[in-house]
Amino acid sequence: MTEYLAVDGGTIAYEVAGSGPLIVLAHGMGDSRAAYRAVIPPLVAAGHRVAAVDLRGCGESSAGWPAWSRTAIAGDLLAVIRHLGGPAVLVGHSISGGAATIAAAQEPSLITAVVELAPFTRKQSIRLGDLRVKRFRQGMLRLLGTGAFGSVPLWRSYLDVAYPGVKPADWAERLGRIDSLLREPGRMKALQGMGRG
Repeated sequence: MTEYLAVDGGTIAYEVAGSGPLIVLAHGMGDSRAAYRAVIPPLVAAGHRVAAVDLRGCGESSAGWPAWSRTAIAGDLLAVIRHLGGPAVLVGHSISGGAATIAAAQEPSLITAVVELAPFTRKQSIRLGDLRVKRFRQGMLRLLGTGAFGSVPLWRSYLDVAYPGVKPADWAERLGRIDSLLREPGRMKALQGMGRG
């Protein structure tokens, strides 16, 4: 069941399952907490209370935020952990991986561990040597196009490149849901803002 937490500037959507030590799951830009749909049941079965969070501007969280930075996202994650009576293990993917690092530095008493999945911990840069890798070139062109034009089809195409190999059985459904969310007012602006952060 979706719950909502009002924080300065908007509302963060999240859901909690299980009981035991707290784990907070934060997804990457342009996605939602559904990114962790396959991870939550085993964590609950292992005796954890798991909170999956929609980042600002994503999923069911409000869209009209003044900032999209890793620092702002870290503040949201810390607010959720405080609200749920942390401390917590904080898992972050992409931009929320960087936010997890910032959260742990800002309030180490609330974070027992940080797990970063392909984190954007620092401002991203492209090295010329990276461009020799075809998949990297393909991904970067789609990311840059999404950022410049706010194109949902380019973002979907990027996700196909970013997740190589065999896709989950519900991949088409997930892409459809992401597509639908990004077409809601303010959602693509959030993705673009995070990409610049």
